[in-house]
Amino acid sequence: MKAPTSLAQAVYQSRQAAGVSLRDLAERSGVNKAVISRIESGERVQPRADTLKRLAEALSIAAEDLFAAAGWTVPAELPSFQPYLRTKYGHLPPDKLTELEGIFRRIADEQTNQE
Repeated sequence: MKAPTSLAQAVYQSRQAAGVSLRDLAERSGVNKAVISRIESGERVQPRADTLKRLAEALSIAAEDLFAAAGWTVPAELPSFQPYLRTKYGHLPPDKLTELEGIFRRIADEQTNQE
């Protein structure tokens, strides 16, 4: 497949490669067919991140590919693991979250020391 130069091309080419219609992609992804059509036509160039994630999942492609096609760049430095843990596992008591953070920090430090 030719490398897409826009989000519209990326979604359209991925959908064509998967052999699915707009209706099928809408059903698979849970994204409204009109929204997908506007993305593919270039009318909607900055859809929400969750929309791109659902389309990528339904098309069996990496969401990062669609983010890049939309012009979203990855920051040079990623945030610490703490916000992720607190978001993903916020239902755990604070002491358990702190314990998890410590475990991940130790694993990362051990790996860094082995390299």
